Amino acid sequence: MQVQFLYGSQIQTKEQLHRVLAESLPFPDWYGQNLDALWDCLTSLSAPVQLIVAEKEALCRNLPDYGEKFIRLLEDSARENPMIHVKFR
Repeated sequence: MQVQFLYGSQIQTKEQLHRVLAESLPFPDWYGQNLDALWDCLTSLSAPVQLIVAEKEALCRNLPDYGEKFIRLLEDSARENPMIHVKFR
């Protein structure tokens, strides 16, 4: 299983968030770097991935509204696709 960490205090913009995700997760080149494309990629993963989101509160503080939507999307995609395991610290 691939394990990736995302440190919320290091994410300052939504563009940076999507760039980090694109670089660390097995996403296709066509990843559109938005929440709709993130949903499509996460729910299509066929190999197990564990995403550990550290400093969730800092992420939500740095990205008001967008951070909360991102967290909900992670939770929902993990329920949709059993290959995705999300932990928050």
